Amino acid sequence: MKIKFILIIVVFPYLFSSCNLKEGGVRTRNNMEKYALEYINKNQLLEEGEKISAYYDYTISLVGTESVLLTNSRLIYHNKNTQTTSIDINDIFDIQNRTEPFIGDIIEVTSKNGDIMMIEIAPLNQGKTFLKVLKSKVNKKI
Repeated sequence: MKIKFILIIVVFPYLFSSCNLKEGGVRTRNNMEKYALEYINKNQLLEEGEKISAYYDYTISLVGTESVLLTNSRLIYHNKNTQTTSIDINDIFDIQNRTEPFIGDIIEVTSKNGDIMMIEIAPLNQGKTFLKVLKSKVNKKI
């Protein structure tokens, strides 16, 4: 009983403080979070005229430092600690997807030159929505 009480005292404040009122999961143009838009603008992740179609923040704290963006012209993977890479929508050759029980939705995007971008969207984070928007953008360009 004493261990449960101590565990509650330690875990509850952590859980409460980690609730930052930001909503995770895949976001689309009409429901982007303010923090994400501010981060994208501050770090100049978009080129002139690009518009966000879908967005997913990998970070638990939802700070945008690791994310994937789909725009009207590119698929962008951003990692502040390593690099930002992108594939033009026109250069996407193939899209494969699968769902892993503990990992979530895995989307593998292959470019015409053979580069592969892997996107992992955690369970219950609307990975199918990201896939649907991605496929609709690629199909428009074919």
